[in-house]
Amino acid sequence: MLPGGDALVCGGASLSARDPGYLASCERWLHESGTFAPGAALPSPRANHAAVFVPRADGGSAAVVVTGGLGRGSAGLGEVDLLPLGNDGRALAGWRPLAALENGRYHHTATVLRDGRVLVVGGERSDRPIPLFATEIVDPVRATSTVSDPLIEPRVNHFAVALADGRVLVGGGGTFASGFRRSVEIYDPRSQRWRRAAPMHTARGFAQATLLADGRVLVVGGFGNDGDLAEAEIYDPRRNRWALVGERPRPRARGIAVTLADGRVLLAGGQLANGRVLRDAELFDPRATARLADLRLPARVRAGAALAIRYW
Repeated sequence: MLPGGDALVCGGASLSARDPGYLASCERWLHESGTFAPGAALPSPRANHAAVFVPRADGGSAAVVVTGGLGRGSAGLGEVDLLPLGNDGRALAGWRPLAALENGRYHHTATVLRDGRVLVVGGERSDRPIPLFATEIVDPVRATSTVSDPLIEPRVNHFAVALADGRVLVGGGGTFASGFRRSVEIYDPRSQRWRRAAPMHTARGFAQATLLADGRVLVVGGFGNDGDLAEAEIYDPRRNRWALVGERPRPRARGIAVTLADGRVLLAGGQLANGRVLRDAELFDPRATARLADLRLPARVRAGAALAIRYW
């Protein structure tokens, strides 16, 4: 989400039969018109990268930071690129490189810390499913990337959520070949250390996760060791405890989960283990632990992104 309510879409993979491959192009979604406009292209094409909005980065202004991704030759990229933004959310200049990650990676997570730095966690380094222990801190102001405390367990296709107290909750992950994990750990930026948290009830990867209005974390669906998952559970960081949700949402993995302004959660898109890409969406109320409504997307969406639009 950018200042003003617009959104930026960068990179990815082209499904065009005439022009397959990874993309460097970027497009800006204009919320007022509901249309897309071309933006400054990334320095190199990539997919399965992580992009975050940093409120204060380049000289105190906002920026978008993109880390890693899968590039040419099916290798994990170490590139870190920054796009400076003005108060209206428009780019002040083109992309500029920051210090590269020590471990090139994709299928990782990037989470903005309270001080504006970015925590890059896990992922994999090549086209072989080898999860990484490695974590790094990207500082957009100093243009540095620094190796941080390694994960307790290696992770790929995991979830990461910034908690209300500034810590970061990371859990699950894995592949069908290696199996999926129940384990969870928490990163504390003050001590720069990881510690184990209570494990989830269900092992899962490719799950959807979002911070709720009351500071708890909802984790939904994903793939499990037996296939599709519908199970949802809520983590309470104050009690270090997981609770299963009574009414299950529909099975979905690689979808989106967004907490809305009224506290409800939008679950949308994704896919099933058989490869079918989903077009359905649903509203979930964590206070009543119940599905409220079934919705339908205008197109099938897998591994997408969604934003709760806010206006500055």
